[in-house]
Amino acid sequence: MTAALPPSLHETWVPVGSRTEDVSISLLSITAETTVYEHAETPKIGHCDIQPRSLLGIDVDLSPSLSALGKSVEDVMSLAADPAKERFVSLLDEEGITVQDERSVTEFDRGDGIAGRWYVFETTHLVGDARIDTETHLAAWPAGDRFVMAGGTIPLEAPPEDALQVGVEAEAEVGAEIHPTTDRETIAAFVRARVRETVDSVEGLEEVDAAAELDESAID
Repeated sequence: MTAALPPSLHETWVPVGSRTEDVSISLLSITAETTVYEHAETPKIGHCDIQPRSLLGIDVDLSPSLSALGKSVEDVMSLAADPAKERFVSLLDEEGITVQDERSVTEFDRGDGIAGRWYVFETTHLVGDARIDTETHLAAWPAGDRFVMAGGTIPLEAPPEDALQVGVEAEAEVGAEIHPTTDRETIAAFVRARVRETVDSVEGLEEVDAAAELDESAID
């Protein structure tokens, strides 16, 4: 199932590609489909498939199913969360995105008492011959017999002018704008939408917002 955008993001974010890969973790065979979205008003920077301002939706199918293994939805976090996170870090590295540090990991409530995890990474994106500081978020939670992840990357500094793939000066100025707080709010909105889409009954998602705001004071 391809990750869906919430209606509030339809006009400004567009899907730019997806990939499917099969991996094995512990007793599980995993098929992960990753969908990448880009901000339509931000010019491309460099040649990474995952741009500094991107949203990422990852649907993970598990075989055998958790129920067949006699596992609950809570069990999947201990079985798959950290290995899936490490695979995500490897995916970033393959795209020329370096993870400098795992700044934080916290739990958030899906809205029904079951916890997911929210990781925040200090990253850098390769743009031309230079690197710019970025920040990458990854939320992960169980959903029935599946495992779902969503997040995104945000730029923390303007790229070199020669790295912008644009031909109009005004567009270059737009591409150089840095809005960490707004970008984090967008990632939180995307994660909230994905949780609602993948969890049968959700009454409140306040913790999702709180997780997205982690360490904001250290960035601004």
